[in-house]
This record gives sequence, C-alpha cells and structure tokens, in this order.
Amino acid sequence: MPLLSSQNYITVTQNQSIQDDETLVSAEGTFEAGFFGLGNSQRQYFGIWYKSISPRTIVWVANRDAPVQNSTATIKLTDKGNLLILDGSKGIIWSSNGSRAAEKPYMQLLDSGNLVVKDGGKRKKNLIWESFDYPGDTLLAGMKIKSNLVKGPTSYLTSWRNTEDPASGEFSYLIDTRGFPQLVITRNATAYYRAGPWTGKLFSGSSWLRLRKILTFSMQFTSQEISLEYETANRSIITRAVINPSGTTQRLLWSDRSQSWEIISTHPTDQCTYYGLCGANSMCDISNNPICHCLEGFRPKFQAKWNSFDWPGGCVPMKNLSCQNGDGFLKHTGVKLPDTSSSWYGKNKSLDECGTLCLQNCSCTSYAYLDNDIGGSACLIWFGDILDLSIHPNPDQGQEIYIKVVASELDHRRNKKSFMTKKLAGSLAGIVALVICIIILGLATSTCIQRKKNERGDGDSTRSKLLDWNKRLQIIDGIARGLLYLHQDSRLRIIHRDLKTSNILLDNEMNPKISDFGLARIFIGDQVEARTKRVMGTGYMPPEYAVHGSFSIKSDVFSFGVIVLEIISGKKIRKFYDPHHHLNLLSHAWRLWIEGSPLELVDKLFEDSIIPTEILRYIHVALLCVQRRPETRPDMLSIVLMLNGEKELPKPSLPAFYTGKHDPILLESPSRRCSTSVTISLEAR
Repeated sequence: MPLLSSQNYITVTQNQSIQDDETLVSAEGTFEAGFFGLGNSQRQYFGIWYKSISPRTIVWVANRDAPVQNSTATIKLTDKGNLLILDGSKGIIWSSNGSRAAEKPYMQLLDSGNLVVKDGGKRKKNLIWESFDYPGDTLLAGMKIKSNLVKGPTSYLTSWRNTEDPASGEFSYLIDTRGFPQLVITRNATAYYRAGPWTGKLFSGSSWLRLRKILTFSMQFTSQEISLEYETANRSIITRAVINPSGTTQRLLWSDRSQSWEIISTHPTDQCTYYGLCGANSMCDISNNPICHCLEGFRPKFQAKWNSFDWPGGCVPMKNLSCQNGDGFLKHTGVKLPDTSSSWYGKNKSLDECGTLCLQNCSCTSYAYLDNDIGGSACLIWFGDILDLSIHPNPDQGQEIYIKVVASELDHRRNKKSFMTKKLAGSLAGIVALVICIIILGLATSTCIQRKKNERGDGDSTRSKLLDWNKRLQIIDGIARGLLYLHQDSRLRIIHRDLKTSNILLDNEMNPKISDFGLARIFIGDQVEARTKRVMGTGYMPPEYAVHGSFSIKSDVFSFGVIVLEIISGKKIRKFYDPHHHLNLLSHAWRLWIEGSPLELVDKLFEDSIIPTEILRYIHVALLCVQRRPETRPDMLSIVLMLNGEKELPKPSLPAFYTGKHDPILLESPSRRCSTSVTISLEAR
C-alpha cells in the first residue's frame, strides 16, 4: 500500500482498510478522505473534505444515513471491488454495492474529489464504482446532476438534516424530466424552487452570467440521459455548489486572500422565486406592490383572499377560449418561463410554427420558443394552467412567452399599443426621467423630513420608548430589504450614497421607507464601482468614499451597518464619544465585541426586554458591515440571510475609523495617517 506518511494513503488495495485517524489523500493533496465526527456526537462517518482548507469543509459522506455508533469504524475494499464500512464488531454498516466484480481492485481519491474503485486487471473498462455517481449535498466540478431515462442511477443533491447531522434532509436539487427538463428544488418531493428550463447558456430563471466568467456549464440531453455539470475556467479556482438544510442553494468560491468561502450566488433570492407563490395564471413581479397580479384576461379565483394578499388560489379566465375562432396571443417579455412539467416540446420548429400548433390545439394555453444547445430550436407548448410565471430578476436575460387569450383581450391590448410603444422606445429617456424623479423626490422628502423635525424635535426618551425592540428590529429588517431591492432586485442597480437615519421615513405602522435619493447613482450592466471628484452628502460615509471618492453597493452596506448600531444603542454616531477610551461609536462597539461584552451596547431603556442571541446576531452583522475594507463587507442578500439566521456569520475584522490605541493605521507612514485623520468624522461634510 503506497503511503504519503504513516497515516495518509494514496492507494488502498483489496482486503486492505482505513480506520481511526488514517486517511486517503489525492495525488496532489487537494482532497482527503477518512472518518470524522460532528459536534459532541459519538457517530462516525466516512467522508471527503478539502485537505488544506480550514475549518474542515465536508463535500461527500458515504454512510450519511448509517453512522457508526460508539465503536471503531473501518472502511475495507473487498477482493470483489466492494467498499464496506464496518463497526467494531465487524458488522456491515454501509456498502458501495458495486455492479460488477473486479480482478485486482484498488481505491483512489482523485484530485477532483471523486473517490473511485478501479480494476487493475486486463479489462478495458477499469472503473468499477465512483462517488460522483452518488452526490450528497455538494456539487463539485466534473460531478453530474443527472436523470437516466432508461436505467441506472438518478443523481441529485440532498441537503443535510441539519448542520451537525449529514443524514438526508427535506430538500433535494434535481432535474425534473417531466415535460421539458428543468432544474428544481423540492421539499419532501413538493416543488419549492425552479431554476427554470435550460436555454443554451443558463437556466431561464437564474442570473448566472457572472458565473460563466469562471465556470463553464454544460447540459447533455439525449434519449437515454439528461445531465448537468460544470467545469472551472482554470485549476486554481476552488468552488462548490451546496444545498443547505434550509433549502437554499449557494455557489461558493474559496478566497485565498480572506481564507474563507465567499458566496457568489444564492437561490431562492426573493419571494417571487419561491414556487407558485401567486398561484395559477398569474405573474409575480418583485418590483411591484403587491407583487402578484393576474395575467390579462384572468381574474382572481377568490377575490376576497386575493385582496388580503392570500394568493395561492391563483386566477381563472374571465372568458373561456373559443378554440380556433378569434383566439390570439399576448406577448410577455423578460420573464422566467413557467413550470414546464406539463409542457410539450418539439424540435426544429420556427416561432410561427409554434403559434400555429398552439392555435390548433384547444388545450394549449401558451407557447415559447427556445434556441439552445441541447435540442436545437425548440417549440415549447403548455397545456392547462400556467404555473410559477414571474418577471426575471434581470429582465434583459429573461425569455418571451405568448399567452393565449380571447379576441376581446387582443382589442384591449391594441388600445394600449401607442402608449406602450412610446414607453418601450424611450428606454434611454426613461433612465434620465428616473434620475430626474429621484432628484425631485430627494428634494421633496428632504423638505418633509425637516418639517417633521421642526414639528417634533429630534427625539427624546418618550418617543424612544415607543420603538420597542420588536419595532426596532422590524425597522432594521425593512431597511435591509429596501437596500436589497435597490442593489439587486430592481431593474436598475441604484446606489443611494447618502443613507442615514434621517433619510429613513416611518409610516403609521413603523414600516421604514428609504428616502432622499438626491445623490443616488445608477449602475448599468455589470458596473460594480465608480469614482467621483466631488464627495457630497451628510450620510454615513465609508472611508473609500470619503477619502478617494470611490463608491459601490458596499458604500451603502457600510451606512446600513452604522444605522443598525445607532438603532441598537440609541446613540447618534455624530454625538457619541467614549471619554474613557477615546472611542467613537464604531470603535466603542468593536471594543465591547472583542472584550466579550457586546450586550453593553444595547439601549439601557430596553436591556431587560431583549433576546440576547437575537441582538448579538444583529450586532455581529452590523460589525461585518462597517469593516474597513469594502471587499470584506457582505452584500445585502447575505445580510438579509444573516439577519434571518439562514447564513453563517464570518468573523468581523477591525471597523473603519477605528480610534483605539491598537489601530494598525498608526503603524503606517505619516502621510497615510494624515489622510486617514481627515475622514474620522462620519457626518461632518
């Protein structure tokens, strides 16, 4: 048996075994396999993890549903090529159940993370078994999610039961082969989320264009098998896709700089991405309020429930289709195509031929045209109710669909044609108009805010008591969702640049509204950062903006973090100063955090009524937002997930404008110290 050391094997041959702290290591040392435990449990599992990444990141577990309990575990390769996990009494806990016997079997861990059993005999096909055929909760490069249409295994991801139990959980990530194939998440076999059908470049409902810069996705579509896999652009990229116990799928990228996993994609992303939120024959549009509306020619099935935002009942036709007698189609653009499980598709059809086929079939309710790399041009036709139709998160990446309606609806649409033509033709003018509206809104709301301040004063303890902890956390959550909409979910990415508590308006129910967009900037396409020579605003400026005029979505994230600390502490950052330690509010919060007493930051009016674990999470998120370097701050999607307890919180680093005596900037050159001292005041501009 070849060895890397006394405990690390490269190859395991027949009738040899691995136990205890012995491990199997891939040739280049990328992956390692062996037994491990989780938490304080005595259960033992055989799994695979990245050898050089800490903390240990498990990517595959053999006996996830059959742990070895309270005894010494061993994995053995039999002379027939089967892998067996045995407990201390030599009882079989798990078996690979290889499909054929081998002459000279041996086991290896490849640098792809694939655990394989091969035959060293004279047979041409020497691969006996591979772990890539049996994925767990993680999809690695080269691994497939597949559905064999004839025979053989169906490979899909299944979540862990919880973070300390790798047993099969509620959620699965798989290819639904009913109708036109689509990628879905199911919860106990019920649809939970759809990525949509494959379009040739990406899935219809996902914004994966940024991923294509580092990954190459491929979809194989044959009469025998449908499969999805990806490869990295180069070997230096370490990435994985995971389905979490909460049902969220994430694409993670390892950063050598921060020595941590960075989330670059998450699904579902918003309410409209959850399956069937608005019911049948409806459209979900996250940019609208309310987000659900019936398609043209349809009405709510249960009007009273619909009016109270109870949407699952969906919509029904106002008039029945006449079937080939005056029916036509209304075109919808920029959409995530509806559920294709009840659809039919035909290859090598033109767009006109699709429409003709749908008109000729009285059961057809809509059609779409796909031009992809798995079946050429395809005509996609739906029968019955239209389910899970929504506006694409990035409409320019969306698809077109044609909904069949009666003639009267076509006439209704024609009456709007001139208006819609002007609206669509003025896309550039629309952007300019939006900027003008934002400026006007900013001036108006600024005047309104000042008037209310003059009427009410700048806040006292009586009004502070009205904002109990539930209301304060509700306000924080509302601001986070509002920023997420501006940064990601709106059709134009908007950077506020002047976010502060005085620019947050509250309605009668204490729901927050972000206001004063006078300094807002719009980012187009893939733009992520901009610079200005005129630094303006009195908001909570991050150092990169105050010093260099550089701003991005991370500028708003910094401002959000300051707001959270103000709401929790009841202190204004421009008025707070700790004379004993010579600290501003950010530095004060950081000192309490590193000294293990962050709850001392809480407003004294309510320190007896808080839930400590909840407040600690909000303080932790706030400190992540105000970190000195913008690249270390999370984006708003991650922040929303963190606030909801759905995402692990990384360790925060030193905040910006830190004024403590251990500030690393004090060790830098005098010129750098001078530049920093200019920006110590966050609201002095």
